[in-house]
Amino acid sequence: MLSIFQLGGLGRTGQQSTPGGGGGGGAHRYWQFVNLDIPSGYFEISELQLWVAGARAAGATISSSDVPGLGSVSDLNDDDVMTRCFWTITVAEDPSFFVRFDLGSAQVVTGWRQASFDDSNRYIRGCTVQYSDDGSTWTDAGTFSGISWIGALYTYFAVESF
Repeated sequence: MLSIFQLGGLGRTGQQSTPGGGGGGGAHRYWQFVNLDIPSGYFEISELQLWVAGARAAGATISSSDVPGLGSVSDLNDDDVMTRCFWTITVAEDPSFFVRFDLGSAQVVTGWRQASFDDSNRYIRGCTVQYSDDGSTWTDAGTFSGISWIGALYTYFAVESF
């Protein structure tokens, strides 16, 4: 079982969550977000980052199954909350949609975070995080649900174990 603690930004406190699934553990090169649950309208965020050894995986290459309607997928890992990209909810909630990270080599992911832009209806409310060693065969690392919008700030998920 994967345990996380949702931490708010700027002095906010978080809430304890325990997603189902998971178990993968270990280092993996490829990671992706699938099965997104978006409150309504559009999936529009300014950051979606994986964390390795307590720091943002800044060198990760990010791709998605569909071209964003605004911005670039690389904006999700530029550490700038003023950039953003979006997809329609129809695209983002399609079972084949993904946002994928290539870390360049196998690494242990210690957490992930998202920063919403400015709308409480456009963030990731739930998702499944998967890993792969070859970019083709995927294994569920954990399923997250009930993620609360804390405002236009970072929401960080420290992962005890995948």
